[in-house]
Amino acid sequence: MVRLPTRNLFDALMILPLTYARAMPDHDVERALADCFEAAVLTHLGAAPNGREEHDGPPPRLRVDFTYSTPAPGAALEISDIAWRLRRAANSARDRLEDRLNDVARDEELGEWEASLTATDQVRKLEPLIAGLMQSGEEIDTHELENEAIEAIHANDQTTYRALTDRVRQLNALGLTRLWKEPGDDHGFTVGLFMSRLLPAHDLGNGLADRIDAKSEVLREARQDQPGRVTHLLVRVTDGRVSKRDLETPPPLLPDSIDYLWVILRILLNDEARGLWIRRGDAAWSEFAEQIGPLPETPG
Repeated sequence: MVRLPTRNLFDALMILPLTYARAMPDHDVERALADCFEAAVLTHLGAAPNGREEHDGPPPRLRVDFTYSTPAPGAALEISDIAWRLRRAANSARDRLEDRLNDVARDEELGEWEASLTATDQVRKLEPLIAGLMQSGEEIDTHELENEAIEAIHANDQTTYRALTDRVRQLNALGLTRLWKEPGDDHGFTVGLFMSRLLPAHDLGNGLADRIDAKSEVLREARQDQPGRVTHLLVRVTDGRVSKRDLETPPPLLPDSIDYLWVILRILLNDEARGLWIRRGDAAWSEFAEQIGPLPETPG
């Protein structure tokens, strides 16, 4: 059973490119996502919604994206994306951190350094950590530390194993995966920070919770317009990937205005499109994959 959390998401990783995307998909993408939604509903709920009508307008029009007339009493579907918000904030934080570390490198003639970061909200804690490592000349690679931890456990060296795993856990929480010094004669004093395109999944959880909060009233309006309408929120992780290994955690709580939540994302290793869904009150996610065809990766 695949599960996802709410605001405190699992420690899965999501890959995000560094180009910006629009806040919402264009109408063609919305229609493709609605097709996918309808196929998934048919398979998993037993009756595909029919009689699709597009809305998404200012009052007196409904703000919800789509309504369906059958099966009675009908349904409403709202579509949203989240990754673009997370990506924009992460890039901005990275740029500010890079500027400050460049000042440190030049002032103290520390040479040329490069770092690989995850998108993180821990920038204030990352700055002294990276500056201190540069000043000491220490390079960091979390993958190497993990390998050393494996060797320590094989050697039955519990003390070293715990120290290394604690260090990796700390670095991952802060968002630093690798720091290395470029070879040379130290004539240049610069720092390059590269977003490794790995996003801590708690940020995805915050984004998902934000979409639930933002769209709750829109779907409530659709239900008030037609009492009894079943309401659905579909959230697509744009340009994103998650680690299949780390999808074990509880789903978010849905307000009474949202009956079903559907999430479309892609798996890290094989780029496989996957879907997760819950009905309000469910304690675990269900999966759908077979209905997801090729969709535009970035909103139009």
